[in-house]
This record gives sequence, C-alpha cells and structure tokens, in this order.
Amino acid sequence: MSVGLPGQKTFYGVPADESSVVQDGWRPHPVIPPSVARPRLVVVVSSAPRSGSSFLGQLMSSPRGALYFFEPFWFYKHLNNNKTAAPYNYTAASDLYNLFTCNLDALPPMFAERRHRGFIWRKPKVLKRNPSRAHLTSLCLSTSIRVIKTIRPRLANVLPLLERTDLDVRIIHLVRDPRAIHNSLVSRRHAWPQRRRNASLLCEDIRADLQASQSISSDRWTGVRQMYGRKQGCGAVEISDGSGSGSGSGEKIGSGSGSGSG
Repeated sequence: MSVGLPGQKTFYGVPADESSVVQDGWRPHPVIPPSVARPRLVVVVSSAPRSGSSFLGQLMSSPRGALYFFEPFWFYKHLNNNKTAAPYNYTAASDLYNLFTCNLDALPPMFAERRHRGFIWRKPKVLKRNPSRAHLTSLCLSTSIRVIKTIRPRLANVLPLLERTDLDVRIIHLVRDPRAIHNSLVSRRHAWPQRRRNASLLCEDIRADLQASQSISSDRWTGVRQMYGRKQGCGAVEISDGSGSGSGSGEKIGSGSGSGSG
C-alpha cells in the first residue's frame, strides 16, 4: 500500500526505496511534505533498558520549545498481542522519520489515543482532553527540537536515519555496564524477563550495537569519539575513535553523533 506526494512513490510516508517491511494493522494517510516538517535539530537517544536513558532523554529535551517522545515503540506489543516478535526492528527508521517530521497519520492510531499518548508524548503537554490528530500534528510542527528516547530497536535499525539528507540527525548511543543493568533488572521482577534470566543477552546487544556503529561512513561520523571501558563483564571489545586508532580504556562506552545533511 503506497501513499504520498504526486510523482513520489512512498510506503507509509517514506520513499519506497528507503522503507522496510511494515506490519499491517492501520490505514495510512497522506504524508506531510518534509519541507514543511523539517526541524532545526533532531536528537535520538538509543540505549539498553535500565541504563539511565530516561534521565538523559529528559535532559536533552529540557530546552523550551522541545518535543519529547518517550519509548514510541512500546505500543507494538499491543499491535502484536504481546508476542515476543520485534517488528519495530524492521520499521524503526521509517517510524522514527514519521515522528521527526510529525507525520502522525502514518503511525498506528493508538499513538494518538489518550491511554497511550500520555505514556509516549511527554513534552509539550497536550492541554486538550481529546485532541485531534491535526491538533497534535500542529503542536509537533511548532517545535524546533525533537527528542525521541527509545531502547527497543537495535542501533543498526536506527542508523539509517543518518543517511537522510532532509534531516539534521544526532544519535546519542548510551551504554551502561551490563552488570549494573542486570542487577537493576533483577530488582524489577516483571521488567525484560528474558534479559533478567539470561545476562548474556545484554552483552550480545551491546556487541551488536558497537559493531553496527562501525558501518557508518566517515563523512557521517563527524566529531565522534567512542570508547569501550575495561572488560565490563562482557569481554574486551576494541572500538575505533573515528581516526583509525583503537581505544582500550574509558568510562563512557559509547557516544555517537552524525549529521544527515552534507
């Protein structure tokens, strides 16, 4: 199913050659032209659970006039009847693009539903009790800084945003010592049960994310320094700092930014 601007083939609001498989379950609507929806600054916070990413997301969205989407992929478990499948890994880049450009009509209807909106839409506050999708879109478009904090898609599925030339994207990849993450999960009985029972899954996630970061082309990897600390409970992983030299020490495991323009 394709909708879009005249002469432009799109798939749920994203050019067909840049889209991924999208789950059925909602009806797409005409897209908002990127020229209208382009923000001045975009920030993505991507992290593992229990890493302090919620605090970082709040910090990054603290400027006045900022927009803050909290865990927008949380609703997928409702679309898939709480199955363990993770369809957001196939649609992360296109769904994030629609959020950043305020193309809310291309997202599942439950995103605008009151019972879910209060969890996802953190800032600015929606004053109307039952705002229309058009009102939410207008509110989104009025913001110049848009922050999305997400821990569900893997970094490899978020990085395609850096290749878009119509967005100025910064990706902050926050990584915490997996031993601390696991201890935190153990104290929360119902949180992330698979990773709570099997700590090696946390290490696999971290390795996959750090390896994915190496695929970024040099012209997108600007002003980036990435360090992996001591063994951190997962075994040593050496990561380049962007200049070709490895780094074997540091408290900050991962930090990345890239520009979608230029």
